[in-house]
Amino acid sequence: MDGLCRQGADAASKLRPETQQMNTREHRKRPEIGVYLHEAAPVVELVKKYMLDGFDLVSPEQALPEPDRVTVYISNHGPMFAPLPAPALTVDYLLKQGKFDNLVAVTLFHRIIRFLPGMSTMMTRYFGHSTPALNSISGLVDQMKARRFHIIGTAPEGTSCMLSYDEPVGPFTKFGLLKAALEANANIVLVAQRGIEPLGRRVRFPWGLTLPVFGQANGIQVPVIDPRLKVHVKVRHERYQPIMPADDRAKLPISDQRTLVGKEFTRMRRRMLEMYESLS
Repeated sequence: MDGLCRQGADAASKLRPETQQMNTREHRKRPEIGVYLHEAAPVVELVKKYMLDGFDLVSPEQALPEPDRVTVYISNHGPMFAPLPAPALTVDYLLKQGKFDNLVAVTLFHRIIRFLPGMSTMMTRYFGHSTPALNSISGLVDQMKARRFHIIGTAPEGTSCMLSYDEPVGPFTKFGLLKAALEANANIVLVAQRGIEPLGRRVRFPWGLTLPVFGQANGIQVPVIDPRLKVHVKVRHERYQPIMPADDRAKLPISDQRTLVGKEFTRMRRRMLEMYESLS
């Protein structure tokens, strides 16, 4: 672990000049998109104070960013606010290294969230400005290759988080950032979190009914809104190695490319399930 942490520190020292130009928190001008990582500290502390009564990190050194590639974190979701511990604890770990404060972090939220009263203002305040280029796969790929930002994350279960399944990681329904990460040869880090289950209550459909159009969902997830509720969370990080680099995949017929990308999604979810089970 010490060796990997030293590698992470070396990686931080090699980051492009634009990420090294400010090494103190006196710099208050925001990047064009997203925020500097240290600006997320207040949100991290809120999550730790009001959602958690403890946490354990497994292989957190696997979450360290690389100097020459954008890092994409892919986490399991859970019900409603349940995804918050994983990104908060990941950012907390990175900030404690003292080398990544001024990396530019971008957060992609579901568009419907911006229509909630006050959310657009709050999101801009705490998560920075967005850009239309982030709304398409090609735009994401271009932004990643140009390294307009350094870290980004998603919970690809998407709407599956509102449904209940036999497996703890629901079917993926959000593929845009995953496709972009694969095409841009990003540094992909899988994140599994366990212990968030009390933040939701599973209500099964009667008579054992399932919804085949939603990946055999057997019920719904009802968020538990209780300000007194705190959970102990375990989080594991692991770098993901794609089956084939983007340049080699691009030489294949289109149909083969699509098949291979689909296999990547299946491998990611399967591995996240294995990581989740390892946290028991």
